[in-house]
Amino acid sequence: MQPGNVYQQRIVQFQAQIATAKGVSSWLALGRLVCFLAALCCGYLYFWYNMEWSWLLGVLAFLAGFAFFVARYQKAQDHLRLLQVLLQLNEKELLQVTTHQATFEDGSRFIDEQHDFSGDLDVFGPSSLYQYVNRTGSLSGSEQLAQALQFPLQQAGAISATQEVIKTLSGKVDFRQLLTAQATLSDERAGDKQAIRHW
Repeated sequence: MQPGNVYQQRIVQFQAQIATAKGVSSWLALGRLVCFLAALCCGYLYFWYNMEWSWLLGVLAFLAGFAFFVARYQKAQDHLRLLQVLLQLNEKELLQVTTHQATFEDGSRFIDEQHDFSGDLDVFGPSSLYQYVNRTGSLSGSEQLAQALQFPLQQAGAISATQEVIKTLSGKVDFRQLLTAQATLSDERAGDKQAIRHW
């Protein structure tokens, strides 16, 4: 199957999943609201009927329901964000294979005019090699890709091993995109690794 068809199909699938996920989130938000209001109502009736214990049980039951819906809603929102990132990723892929226009991050920050070749061979920047191959989602990943392009492998064994890994991963679209999406959602920032090491 042609790459363009693969990405188009995935776009349709993710659009349908996003619509479903939004519906689920709406119902969970409604359930959360109903439980909260019911807990308030039971609390009011508890004091209105001279602290009758049955109304207190109602308060506790609806608060438990509220906590359940809050947890499920947060999980549903996390899943929705993941689907939205996957949809955006496939839209970018489709644009690139159909129009040859890359919209992934172009690595302009890695341009080094003092480097032997990265400044004059379109390794970084708009329509660069980096932009066309970049599927990183994290700051660390983007830096490692830049380093790989600035300092290419020299040993034949290492090159062959890398080619085998690329060949293996080339057919695993789900795995590759999920990895990129999860990395994107991690929202890594400068200093995060140092903070983790320090911790």
